[in-house]
Amino acid sequence: MKKFSFLFLFVAWWFAGSAQSWQTLNTDNSSIPTNDIMSVFAENDSLVWLCTYGKGLVEYDGHHFVEHHSNTKEGLDFDQTNYIVKDKAGNYWITTENNGLYKYSRGTWVHYSPADMGFQLGAFESLHLRKMALQNGGPGFEGGALWIASYSRGAIKYDGTTWKVYDSQTSPLPDPGIHALAVEESPNDTSYVVWIGTGNGLMNYDGRHWENFKIDNDSTPWVNAITFENGGITFGNGKLYVGTEYGVFGIYDKGVWKIFNMADAYNPNNSVVDIKIDANKNKWIATDEEGLYFYDGKQIPGYNTENSKIPSNNVLSLDVSHSNDSIHIWLSVNYTGLSIFSPTSITGIGNNRMYLKGLNLAIFPNPVHHTTQIKYQIPTLQENNAVINISIYDLRGRKMITLLH
Repeated sequence: MKKFSFLFLFVAWWFAGSAQSWQTLNTDNSSIPTNDIMSVFAENDSLVWLCTYGKGLVEYDGHHFVEHHSNTKEGLDFDQTNYIVKDKAGNYWITTENNGLYKYSRGTWVHYSPADMGFQLGAFESLHLRKMALQNGGPGFEGGALWIASYSRGAIKYDGTTWKVYDSQTSPLPDPGIHALAVEESPNDTSYVVWIGTGNGLMNYDGRHWENFKIDNDSTPWVNAITFENGGITFGNGKLYVGTEYGVFGIYDKGVWKIFNMADAYNPNNSVVDIKIDANKNKWIATDEEGLYFYDGKQIPGYNTENSKIPSNNVLSLDVSHSNDSIHIWLSVNYTGLSIFSPTSITGIGNNRMYLKGLNLAIFPNPVHHTTQIKYQIPTLQENNAVINISIYDLRGRKMITLLH
């Protein structure tokens, strides 16, 4: 029996003869046009959109990459794209760093320049358009709109006819730099609440009233990521998830915050940059210095360069796609291309017994305080080259011990 100095166990096992769970596509091993991917949007396994630095918008069907930028003879005037969303009518909306907003549908492009949006910029100024969120299906629908985050000009709303800007001069927003947007919608009418993450606080706006929404009594956090579960907290009985620049992953549920500090004493600025939820309601958390985390409601193990094949710990964005019984996590990892992770390991917590095709694993007690017992029974392997590896990791994703290899 071994002694462990951590509170929870993350036990992972895998078959060496099975498919590899990590794949990275870069300019050395594939036809991907660039390694500099700003964000990724996975509609499904065969249609993934990449917003890039230098190669504009790239679509990937699982085999081929198609580029859209200023050199592809489509009349486009962008090379850096930052974010993409798809509205209810099937239109794609793409933000650029220096050239405003684009709409793409069935081979047709529509450009909304900064001047079209009501901004008169100087020669060296930019809107720095980043993330977006749709309200009630998007522009053109009843009560619909597109919300756009500008890194320097506030939040911009477009309803298909009118542009409206919310910044620190025209609204109670404390900061013109917007880093995250999310919209809750009423299931009964066109009511909505837009949530806006700034460098100085989390705000919400229902079209009439503004509220500074404290995160665990902090009224001025730098908020990078916002998402909801089960309809959100305004119109449903759901949850709010937020990530901050200083390493906080927060869950707001029924009036109470549950806070996980993803930063440790050696890394006080480990930013949470993105949060996505898969079909099993697991939360995937991207950080800019410690890789990818996974939260199943009980524990938060991590995937980093020490314990996985992720090419870098600096994750810029992520998305999730589902195919039959499989889940794929698509990652834009800084300057290393596109990474695809297919979770094949099983995690468990609690004083229970778990089974996987004949593998019998029991952990008691769990959570762990000082000592624990791990009992396992290995099934007969069908593949001659199959190997079972059982390892224990702490919540930082660091391997503590290998029990079987």
